[in-house]
Amino acid sequence: MNVYKQARDLTNKIYDITRQGSFSKDYGLVDQIRRASVSIMSNIAEGFERETNAEFIQFLYIAKGSCGEVRAQLTIAFDQKYIDENSHKSLIDRCRRISGMLGNLITYLKSSRVQSSRDHQLKVWQKNLMRFYNRLNMKKKINKVQELKSSGVQESTHGVSKFQSSRVPESTLKPLNPANVEPVKSIVSRIIDVT
Repeated sequence: MNVYKQARDLTNKIYDITRQGSFSKDYGLVDQIRRASVSIMSNIAEGFERETNAEFIQFLYIAKGSCGEVRAQLTIAFDQKYIDENSHKSLIDRCRRISGMLGNLITYLKSSRVQSSRDHQLKVWQKNLMRFYNRLNMKKKINKVQELKSSGVQESTHGVSKFQSSRVPESTLKPLNPANVEPVKSIVSRIIDVT
């Protein structure tokens, strides 16, 4: 992400200026401004790794707050004559640019929540469809075992004994409703169209 690259550049600049002259001897301010700049990068990265837009947005707000913190600390450094006016202006502009990019990304993610919810619903449909097929296959296997038993075929020749060892009692399976089988095609086609 471009905003992450910009945050990385800012962090490197902050580390550079805090190594120079009298600024490097103000350990408290050096520690604070470095931590704040690192916080911008870290929160963008951590939020990106989260599973939901809502969590990503939360971390982006923290990163945006850290931008404001860096700006305030740069102003303190300028007031104490640790940095000159050009460096101060350049770094403040960088912070504002990153803050604006974070704001735009937050707005985009908020507007895409509907899509995120739709994707979640699709996953639920897929899971339910897999459960339906698994149940259908289990029913077919049980019926096959019963057919083999009634026809007198040896179980071992068809590998049925292996299945029986993990067989689910038929009493726990509800009978399939034929009305539920027909809509499966339309559900599958919807999933394929979306993916």
